[in-house]
Amino acid sequence: MQNLDQIRARNALDATNGETYPAKGGGEVGKKLPTMVRENGIMATLAFVLEKDKQGKFSNDGMKRAMDRVVEHLTNVGKVPKDIKDSPAWQEFLAEKATSAHLREQTDEALAYLGFFRRYASKQENAHAGNRYN
Repeated sequence: MQNLDQIRARNALDATNGETYPAKGGGEVGKKLPTMVRENGIMATLAFVLEKDKQGKFSNDGMKRAMDRVVEHLTNVGKVPKDIKDSPAWQEFLAEKATSAHLREQTDEALAYLGFFRRYASKQENAHAGNRYN
């Protein structure tokens, strides 16, 4: 049986290797999200990430996709209900149904996961740039 760090690492590695995750700029997204969560909280970060432009598209598409991966991880480890599939649904759940304890627990787990996500996203970006040793 794998421990939680192994599960976080596997989920982050899968997320940053997938075709839905942008290689270009991925390292920057991975660096910015944990800082935003720590300094502003998960709800304010989600509000920023899920902002839409005048055409109704997500203004921060790379961050939105990364937060969707956070939701996948949280679902995988049983921190959010299985019916929550993306970051807009997670935001709604946190705003309407989560207790303070749920909010703290999910924030802590999201930050722990994002630590791995950041490292793997940076490595993927460097590999795509031809620099495999950074």
